Amino acid sequence: VFVCASVCVSFCSPPMPADVWFSSINLQNSLHWLPGEHTPPGTYFRVEALLGFGAEPIPYGERWRVVPHCRELELTRCDLTNQTQDLEHGYFARVRAVDRTGPSKWKKTQKRFDPKTDTILGPPLVTLEMKGNSAIVNMKSPMRYQPDNSKPEMTMLEVYPQMAFNLSIRIADSKNLTVGTRMVIE
Repeated sequence: VFVCASVCVSFCSPPMPADVWFSSINLQNSLHWLPGEHTPPGTYFRVEALLGFGAEPIPYGERWRVVPHCRELELTRCDLTNQTQDLEHGYFARVRAVDRTGPSKWKKTQKRFDPKTDTILGPPLVTLEMKGNSAIVNMKSPMRYQPDNSKPEMTMLEVYPQMAFNLSIRIADSKNLTVGTRMVIE
């Protein structure tokens, strides 16, 4: 009876997710995962996060926190922007599968997520205006992602004051052409 019960615990619960990672564009921080092989239909996923760590390792016994809006997800992603807003700290997350037989083991992110250094900066907002023989190109910094409107809008340039854009102009026929450039980043 004992052997049968331990086999059922090992084989009856759903497989744990195969991989867990963060992605971030303009500080929209999302957690993604791949379901484990042979994950049955009807399985949902639960996310917990370990929030606000600096360069030190995770202290023993630190409490993982449930992410309320990521408790019964059928999707394989969860927006953790609100949980990862402090740009001076690092974050870990973990996911497990849950079905009618119970939960899987947890699968944790392999590396700490640092929003300020791990985000990808999106392209600038570009407008083109023609005036006679001139083209005026306006470039504005992309906006920082705001999951709700509770905070004022902020450009990525406010977060990264050293940000700069390179503008390349290709002209098919450059005979008798004067090119002037002026770069202003807003």
